[in-house]
Amino acid sequence: MKNIIFLVLVICAASQAHIMMEVFGEVHEYKEACLAELGIEITHPPPPADGATKPPRQEPNHDMKCLINCLFMKKGILNNSGVLQPNKVNIPTSASNLDLVKCTTITNSDPCEQAYLVESCILDQLPQQS
Repeated sequence: MKNIIFLVLVICAASQAHIMMEVFGEVHEYKEACLAELGIEITHPPPPADGATKPPRQEPNHDMKCLINCLFMKKGILNNSGVLQPNKVNIPTSASNLDLVKCTTITNSDPCEQAYLVESCILDQLPQQS
C-alpha cells in the first residue's frame, strides 16, 4: 500500500523556490522515478486563500526526507555516502556568503535524515525572500 503524504515542502519553502532552483538546479526531472522507487505519492495541499500567509517552513516527514535524498543522489548533489558535492551546487550571487564546506561534514546513520540535514544546512544560509 502506498503512503499518501501531504506536500508542504518539496525541497524548499515556496517563497524560496526561485533561489532554490538556482542552487540545486532542476531536480524535479527525477521526481517520478524517485516516487516510484520509494513507493510514495504526493498530494499537494490546497493553495492558501487570497491574502493568506503561507505556513512557516516545517520539518518534513520521513518519506519527504527520503524523497530529498533520492532527488539529491540522482542529481549528484550527494555522493553514494550522502556527502554533499559542492561542485554540483550553483551559488547564485545573492547567496555569495554560502559556506558549502560546513555542509559536507554532516553525517547521520539514516541517509534520509542526512540528506535533510544537508539541505537544511544550505537553506539556513540562503537569504530570506520576501
